[in-house]
Amino acid sequence: MSLHLCPGCRQSAPRDSGFCTLCGYDFMSDGDEAYNRSVMFWLRVTTLLSAAVVVIAIRCMGRRPEAADYRELLILQLVSAAIIWGLLKLFFPRPRRKLWATALIPSFLIVAAVSAWHAGQSPDSSLSLRRILSATWPAPTPAPVPIAAPMSAAAGSITIRASSLKDATSTASNGSEASSSSFALLIPLGQDCFTFLRKQPQVIAAEMKAAGLGKMLAPAAMEDARQLDVWRGRIQRLQDRLNDCEASIRKRAADLAAKVEASAAAPKAKTRFLTSVRRSGQDLVRDVLDFVTLQRRTLKAMDDMLAFMRTRTDRFTVVNGRVMFADARDGAAYAQLHRQSDELIAQAEPMMSRIQREGEQAVRELDGGGDAEAQVSGGS
Repeated sequence: MSLHLCPGCRQSAPRDSGFCTLCGYDFMSDGDEAYNRSVMFWLRVTTLLSAAVVVIAIRCMGRRPEAADYRELLILQLVSAAIIWGLLKLFFPRPRRKLWATALIPSFLIVAAVSAWHAGQSPDSSLSLRRILSATWPAPTPAPVPIAAPMSAAAGSITIRASSLKDATSTASNGSEASSSSFALLIPLGQDCFTFLRKQPQVIAAEMKAAGLGKMLAPAAMEDARQLDVWRGRIQRLQDRLNDCEASIRKRAADLAAKVEASAAAPKAKTRFLTSVRRSGQDLVRDVLDFVTLQRRTLKAMDDMLAFMRTRTDRFTVVNGRVMFADARDGAAYAQLHRQSDELIAQAEPMMSRIQREGEQAVRELDGGGDAEAQVSGGS
């Protein structure tokens, strides 16, 4: 029989028995402690890598992580970790090992994978370094435009009328070129704003699709009352997301004027640029906000329908993919709610196409505004 120095009582004890007969020290705990140390190490590594993946994935979509993102990721992690912990507890009932820490490792990986998949589903996502940094840092302020120094006055009695006229013509020409150059430097600010607005409906539609909006009205999903509660909770989160999108759209449009005023362009060029932006982009901004309103009305109609079905889970059956009510009045109300939701959903695609055309037209009009501004400056 092999002997071993017991760490508990510092006496020689037979290790083959698994525990010390003098003090009861469990020799098998050595393996558990090594396992726990290894699990804690890999938990730290997984936490750091998953956090990096989540932040990069969200910034690839051109925005910063928000409270709603953290809330959804935390719920996903806790739910997956609880399920994995339950399975580990079922198959490995040994209490000395840190099974909860073990369950957190795959849960972090699941959160990172879901974030990466969500970013990949967005049509506006990009892994470029410029895109990732632009979600954190503001756009750089255009460099000051050197203004030609005023021509010094001609000296003495040799100044004649023809020379004075030539100097005035040269000064006006230089001022026109400086104003045109200032206007051209402001064009990228407007184009960036219009491009952002034009892509917002696509981003919103992609998020609605990823949330399973098309499956919520399926008859098979309405038979389960718990599933209806899940859908309604998801609709509420989508409503909060629409509020965030609307605030972001309004802020981006308002920040354009602040960026123009903070630039080093000539005051006259700033005024004419802002006038050109309002003229070419007012329809685009209005229709993008109308699209957000349409999506909000669509979610409201779907929530009304799910609430209606939730109160009548025992009054209908699904036969061959169709909802059949025992009461004809319930069937008529269901048909009306379903028709209302379908009509609102059908309006989204034509509105997205119109916004796409308006965004491209606004960018072209703004790009051509520099030549018109130069002609106006030259003519004046």
